[in-house]
Amino acid sequence: MTKAIKINDRVKIIDGGEVYSCYTEKFEEMGFKNTERNGGFERGDEGRVFAISDHPTQPNGLYAIVHDDGRECLISSIGIVPVEQNTYIKINDMVRVIRPGKTYSTNREMFIRMGFKDTVSNSSWNEGEVGRVFDISIHQDDKKTLYALVHADGRECLISAAGIELVQEIVIDRDIIAKMNDRIAELESKVYQLNGLLTQPAKPKTAVEWFADEIATYDYDSGNGQLEIFISQKQFNQIKEQALLMETNQNCK
Repeated sequence: MTKAIKINDRVKIIDGGEVYSCYTEKFEEMGFKNTERNGGFERGDEGRVFAISDHPTQPNGLYAIVHDDGRECLISSIGIVPVEQNTYIKINDMVRVIRPGKTYSTNREMFIRMGFKDTVSNSSWNEGEVGRVFDISIHQDDKKTLYALVHADGRECLISAAGIELVQEIVIDRDIIAKMNDRIAELESKVYQLNGLLTQPAKPKTAVEWFADEIATYDYDSGNGQLEIFISQKQFNQIKEQALLMETNQNCK
């Protein structure tokens, strides 16, 4: 069996021909919801491993995979590869709630299993709220991947993968920020001394200034001498691409 892939790891299918659509004995052994037939997975699909077993006649191990939408699949180890760590949500990642309706407000079994403080009820968070993942598990019935989140104020939340998005954390040293601000103040002072009161229209922002202003509009948290800015990978990439385009246009003038 492949030792690199473990239960709860996220994997991608690279060979749909290695899927076992009908294998009742293994479906029962490995805890599938449907013990007669499981199919519909194709090359490129991703899911999380919820059980591993040996093949009775071949050296390749068998992996039970659950998609984020609840579909299940049995596949040989040579038909899957681990998903790169940075492309999916892990314990201690910062995430943002995008669909509060995907929250499980009452699920005592999962609350106990995942270490919630309140094992009776945990209310939904509002859309846009940010928290850190402290545990990941598989739902006991529908096999969906569930995430246990904790907010900065201590509130906890149980939510499925479809309800959250990964947040990009940009950590900036506060000493560097202070030095940058001091340098800007120094330059502004020199300009004032040379030209007196500025009456001319302000110059257009540089690409760097525009990028910094855009990033500053997102939620942040400070501590331990650092500043953490919370922004999704998609939003960060969009802002970065716009800044690069702006820089290119400015250099062409």
